[in-house]
Amino acid sequence: MQLNNYNELAEDYSRTNTKPDKHYSILPTVIELAGNLSGKVVVDFGCGDGFFTRALARNARRVIGLDNSEEQIRLAKQKLEHNIEYRIQDIFRGSLPKSDIAIVPFVVNYTKTVNQ
Repeated sequence: MQLNNYNELAEDYSRTNTKPDKHYSILPTVIELAGNLSGKVVVDFGCGDGFFTRALARNARRVIGLDNSEEQIRLAKQKLEHNIEYRIQDIFRGSLPKSDIAIVPFVVNYTKTVNQ
């Protein structure tokens, strides 16, 4: 059972990027926790429209954004940077790209089991 259909919610969800808590609290916290990204490959799990991906790409060598929503990835690709790659992928299934750093904001609540 899918909790949310981000193919249908993509445009509305993108509007949350301007919320003060996301922009001035959550984003700076994620960037600080990621640390020095110089020369590093970062994977943004559940990247949505690329809000965190684009911010991380400012200092990383390469950022890979993964999301299972085709519509979210379509929106993300509208603001593509040279060092960003977006992939449609269920992050709970299949192999994952190798990276130096992984960020996973707003994703844990979608796991169904501890083993997923």
